Amino acid sequence: MKIIAMCIVGVIVLVVGLWPQSAQQQEDPKAAIKRQHRDARYGGQHNSITNMDNGEVRVYWPHFVEPAEENAETPQQEAIVQNRLAREQITKRKEVACAANFVVLGKVKDLKGYVTADDTAIYTVYKFAVNSIHRSPQPSNIKPGSEIEVTLPGGTATHKSGRTVTVEDVNYTALLPDADYLLYLKYDQEADDYYVFDMIGVYKVAANGVVVRNDSKHHYFAWRSKRAKEPTALYEVLTEISQANCSQ
Repeated sequence: MKIIAMCIVGVIVLVVGLWPQSAQQQEDPKAAIKRQHRDARYGGQHNSITNMDNGEVRVYWPHFVEPAEENAETPQQEAIVQNRLAREQITKRKEVACAANFVVLGKVKDLKGYVTADDTAIYTVYKFAVNSIHRSPQPSNIKPGSEIEVTLPGGTATHKSGRTVTVEDVNYTALLPDADYLLYLKYDQEADDYYVFDMIGVYKVAANGVVVRNDSKHHYFAWRSKRAKEPTALYEVLTEISQANCSQ
C-alpha cells in the first residue's frame, strides 16, 4: 500500500509541476490570431534579425532623388512648385484620412517590441490611451478613456537567442512614452487589432498644440512638408479631417 500511495503522490506532483508549463504553452486563440496577423503584416523582409549582434541597431533609410519638377531657380518658379506641392499634399492627407478606420488623439502609455516569426523584422505594440476620437466611420467599442493596442513597424526587441536588437524605420519613427499623438489607424477586425498604415498618419502633439509629423526625421520629407506649407497646429489638422468629403 505504501508503494501505491507513493506512486499516486508522485503522479500528482508530476501533473501539478507540469500544469503551469502546459498552461503557458497554450496560447489564447485570439492572441494567436493577432500575433499571426502581425507577423504577416510586418514580416517577409529581406534582412534576417538572426544575424544581428546583441545591441546592434539597424536603420532603414529610404532613398529619394528630388524630382526634376521640384527644382526651382527663381522665386517665381519656387512659388509654382510650392503651390503644386501644397495641392498634392492636401490630396494625400485627405486620402489617408478617408482611408483610416479611426483617427484618435491620445497618449502612449507603454510599449514592447517583437520579432516576427520569420526573424526578418521587428514591430512594436503600443498601449495607447484614447482621449478623443476624430474619425470613426464604422461602429466600434473605442471611446474616450479606452486603452487600445496600436502597432507600428520597427523598434527594439529581444530575439529568441537572447540578443537585444533594434530596427529603426525613419518612415515610422518610434513613438515616445507619455507623449501625445494623433494617429490615423486601420482596424483588422478578425484580429481585433489597430495599426498605423501610412507614414503621414502620425502626428506628435506638443502641449501648445503644435504638431510635428512623425516622418519628419527624414530630411526630404521635412523639407517637402515645409515647402508645401503643411499644417503645423493640431486645430488645423483636425479641421481638415472634419471637412474631408470622403465621398468624392
